[in-house]
Amino acid sequence: QDAPHTNEGFIASISRDYRQMLLNTSAMLDEDTLLAAVECIKESNNIYVFSFSNTSFVASELDFKLSLAGLRTKAVTDLSSMRIQASNVKKDDLVIFIVPTVLMRDIYQALSICRERDAKILTITSYDSPKLNDLVDFKFITSDKLTAKNSATISNNMMYLFVVDIIYSYLLENDKALRQKKLTNDAILNNQQMIDNYMLEY
Repeated sequence: QDAPHTNEGFIASISRDYRQMLLNTSAMLDEDTLLAAVECIKESNNIYVFSFSNTSFVASELDFKLSLAGLRTKAVTDLSSMRIQASNVKKDDLVIFIVPTVLMRDIYQALSICRERDAKILTITSYDSPKLNDLVDFKFITSDKLTAKNSATISNNMMYLFVVDIIYSYLLENDKALRQKKLTNDAILNNQQMIDNYMLEY
């Protein structure tokens, strides 16, 4: 752990908090779980990313990333829609929960329904519990901001994005077809952006 710096500036203080949270999160990630989760993502028929409130943009980010690789994915960020979607998942589907904890009433109920319907479940949270061992197939735990000096102002969301990027990077690193699909879609998006910029010049 970094030694305390009593005279460090404000920016350095925030940076130090994030660096330590990243180190702590990295230490809690397991390579075998990562490998198994990536294989499940590749084999799943449909992928649903459940999240809400301040972590919903992380779900949208993962949804976008997976869609670029040609996977069938959908972000569900409304609690009512989550309950409906949970009741319709199937055995060959994967449901990813990106939330601070799944031990909240609506989230836990949705997760339990998905489990009853034999869908695979992956969680990215900042809180773990033994109660989840029989419900969750792949668990990724992030460092909580409560350990940080500036815990009242910084966000856990960078840690969720960090785990999302690790999963996505490993997915593309180990599947040439998905990587090529992503590159092709990147080229399409970049080409469209160039056209838009050209038109705006006039």
